[in-house]
Amino acid sequence: MRKKKLNGGHADTFSIHVRSAGRAILDSGYNHPLFVSADHDLHYTTKGRGTIFINGTGYPVTAGDIVIVRPGESFRVTADDGLLERFYIHFDSTSSSGPEPLLARRFMVADLNETHMLCTRIVKEKLAGDIHARAMCGALLTELLVPLLRNSRKSTDGGISPQVRKNLERLQQVREHLKQHCTAQVSRRELEDIAQLSINHLERLFKAFSGYTPHQYQLKCRIDRARELFIAGGRTITEIAAMTGYSGLHKFSDSFRKWTGMRPSEYIKRVNPEIIDRN
Repeated sequence: MRKKKLNGGHADTFSIHVRSAGRAILDSGYNHPLFVSADHDLHYTTKGRGTIFINGTGYPVTAGDIVIVRPGESFRVTADDGLLERFYIHFDSTSSSGPEPLLARRFMVADLNETHMLCTRIVKEKLAGDIHARAMCGALLTELLVPLLRNSRKSTDGGISPQVRKNLERLQQVREHLKQHCTAQVSRRELEDIAQLSINHLERLFKAFSGYTPHQYQLKCRIDRARELFIAGGRTITEIAAMTGYSGLHKFSDSFRKWTGMRPSEYIKRVNPEIIDRN
């Protein structure tokens, strides 16, 4: 994929693909083997103190620290005292600017609760393994990385391309706008103004960023909202269809089935059976 000029400069295209994710608890007495990373490895410490050795260099970690291991690097993890609890996420991160890594080495998390929630959701989505899990994992990881990249000056070494950082922030703004206005009509011009990109270039970057085109992502947010409403209960299918931006029940049902593999009535039987009797 080539660099593409934008307003006299260059714009990077990039993508994130989560290959595996999980949670690990390491005892100080355990001799962790040496691994060689094939992809990027993100290690987020949630409890305890330890050290992550990367190519022989030790990086002390405690709760709230994220360390990135880059492709081809060897690493092992040790617990200094007691138990070390952490999330690990193996992912591909590629950029059109070349093979140099997008990420710095080490980050300090500002919002521990938000980071913990995002890591937990990534693990759950990866375990679910449904047809939307890959794109959802990529979107969640990007949501986790954006504030880290924005504050990468706090990292202990390395850095990222300013243009990549700018693109990430713009795409995140588009993503949040689509999520907040998922039931409304969002125009192409509106998205161009937010991203400061042409709609064709925006759609290519957004697809790499989230796994969806902007229109697809908006539809997905509508269905996610519908699922939340079904779980909460208290409303009929017809009411929820109207609340999520659909003009008719048939159109809503077809869209819901396309995104979830189930009709609304089938989904409700699993999460809130009492609603069926009210439709």
